[in-house]
Order: sequence, then structure tokens, then C-alpha cells
Amino acid sequence: GWKIWRIGSDGSGLKQLSFNPRDLYPKINPNGDRLIYMRNMENTANDIRENPELSLLNKMIIIDLNGEELDSICRKEAYSCSPWSYSSWGSDERILHTDGSYSENTIGISEYNLTDMTNSEMIFEMKRNNQTSSWSIQDLEHHPNNDLIYFQDTRGIKTLDPDNGKVRLLKKSCADESYGSFTISGDGEHIIAIKREAWKDRKNCAVNGEYYFVRMNSNGAKEERIFIPPV
Repeated sequence: GWKIWRIGSDGSGLKQLSFNPRDLYPKINPNGDRLIYMRNMENTANDIRENPELSLLNKMIIIDLNGEELDSICRKEAYSCSPWSYSSWGSDERILHTDGSYSENTIGISEYNLTDMTNSEMIFEMKRNNQTSSWSIQDLEHHPNNDLIYFQDTRGIKTLDPDNGKVRLLKKSCADESYGSFTISGDGEHIIAIKREAWKDRKNCAVNGEYYFVRMNSNGAKEERIFIPPV
């Protein structure tokens, strides 16, 4: 139901932390005591015309592990707040988030400083060559040990060295095998990702696919499927 929940690693202690209509993409901070997520109410233009204050509800929300709201970030665009599509913690006082400009045909990663609430600073930017192609950064996470930023776009899972801007492809996404959302383990040793495998069914003139979890080393090596038994 687009809510934020907390649960123990053994499956106990399930607790609902948010209660708004659309709360999405929670990320926990390095200290493990705060979460940031996107609140996207999806109000229509008519809704906002009737009640302009609705346009200020779409924010990035920071809560503690009991669900108490600690802070919020409103990125002003025109007369409304526009939340970041994907965000993660660079440190306990830095937020990494997706960025870019459709008019300039760019995508990138920016950094927001929570200490002084300054404007975001672009730390990585890419130009798209083909304006008709679908291209976006769909997930990103700061590695707890090596200071690299891991992100995922339509081409695969990559790493970014923020010191020199160097990008390295870890796992390539193609038509028959592609990667989706991922997370890095707390010790930084592994990546857990969603993988999609597709194949053609010529008899029924269809393309079939299967989604499953995989685990790999943080350098992309030794990928293995995680089998989850049916409930």
C-alpha cells in the first residue's frame, strides 16, 4: 500500500512507520537510526488548483526508526515541491540523489548537504546521445567501505568514483538479461539485486520473463541466484 515498514531480520517486530497514500523508496542512513524516503501524493492539476497547498506535500521525508518525522526537504520547482526520484545516504549529513535536465538531455547524480540545507551540487553528469531512447538512473547507493557510489541505469549496474568521475560497468543489462533495484550489504561485501531473464516463445509469439534475486561480490564477481521457497 505504498507505506514504509520496519521488520527484524528474523521476521519479527513488524511495525508500520508511515501512513500517507504514497511513501516510496526508503533508504537507511549509515548509523542505522534514520530513513529518507519520497512522499509523492500524485495530486492532479485540478486538485492543486482547488487547494494550492497540496503542491507542497510532495517532499523528501526523514524519519527515525519509530516513524517520527525529523525533517523534510522541499525542492522548489515553480510553485510546488518536487521530490527526487531516487536518493540514498552519502553519509549521515549528505544525501545523494538522481538529477538531470530533460531540456538539456542530461542525467546525473547530485549531493545535498543536510547540515546547512544548501542547494544540491552536481557531482556526476552524462549526456544522452539518442533523445528518443529511455535512459535514467534508477537506483543508487554509497558503498560503506570503499567510498564509491553504486548506481543502476538501463545499461546495467555501475560504480562511480566521485573523486575523479570514473565510471566502471559491473554488470551489463541486455535484452535477455537485465538488472533492477539493488542494495549493498551492511558489511559492504555483497550486492543483492533483482535480475530479469527473458526468452522468446516463438510457438505462442510471445516474450516470457522471470524475475529473481541474485547475490554477488561487491565487484560484480561470483553471482549466484537466491532461491526463496514459496510461502
